[in-house]
Amino acid sequence: MKKTFFIILLVLPIIVLAARREPKASAVTTKLQENFHNIFVHDYVDMLVFSGPDGVLLVDTGMEPVNLIAEELKKIGGGEVKYIINTHLNGDHVDGNAALGKDAVIIASEACRRHLESRDNYPEEGLPNLTFKDSLRIHFNGEDIHLYYLPGHTGSDIV
Repeated sequence: MKKTFFIILLVLPIIVLAARREPKASAVTTKLQENFHNIFVHDYVDMLVFSGPDGVLLVDTGMEPVNLIAEELKKIGGGEVKYIINTHLNGDHVDGNAALGKDAVIIASEACRRHLESRDNYPEEGLPNLTFKDSLRIHFNGEDIHLYYLPGHTGSDIV
């Protein structure tokens, strides 16, 4: 019993440090279809990019450092980011809003905006400026995009 306890005491700090490690600063882009790309950021954040004649629609904005995301967007092309859709309130989905959405319409559920407004030090320019309660339909790049509020994971989720 004492050996087991001693081993746990030795291993526990290693486990805690591993769990608290910073995400790896990286971005990998995969072309899914013509005009649709996935950017996998920091080894755990998935973002979707829809580009076309109207510009770029970005689903989620990742988190710092966003310069890697901006570089990937330039490689993809498609022009200026016109719309950002925040799927929910977690930082890995919204913390890049201010940097990547300077001139974009940022869309989220009403619950997501309320939460972000209550966060200390969340930049005002990163707040969603178009919110909805039930559903929203966007016509962009020749496609109809339907968004629905379905409060599951965080209470602010949209699909």
